[in-house]
Amino acid sequence: MIEKTTVALKNLYLDPENFRIIDKIKEADIKPETGLTEVSQNKIMNILLGGNKASDIKDLIQSFQTNGFLNVNQIHAKKNSDGKYIVMEGNRRVATLKYIHQLFKKKEFELNNLSEDIFENVPITI
Repeated sequence: MIEKTTVALKNLYLDPENFRIIDKIKEADIKPETGLTEVSQNKIMNILLGGNKASDIKDLIQSFQTNGFLNVNQIHAKKNSDGKYIVMEGNRRVATLKYIHQLFKKKEFELNNLSEDIFENVPITI
């Protein structure tokens, strides 16, 4: 059954078994059973960002600032037994939003056309 809803960004977890970066995840010694811990999530996010300078997401950052969040390519997530939402499709976009949110909270980022509301209401498909 498909359900569309919105969830707070803090309740979305990056997939520790993401097929696009699975080799890097293994190199970082992240295991599926511990992949939802804060330490593992930070490692996964760093991999998706392309390191501390966020070199792999510059295009998404610019797109979010220029166009806002466009819900064209849906973020797909599954709810696990702990009630956590694990992103199955859209990990890069979610990692970018988390990165932007961190900078925004420190007043180091201008949202421009990205609505602050997205941090509390990310549209997902379950």
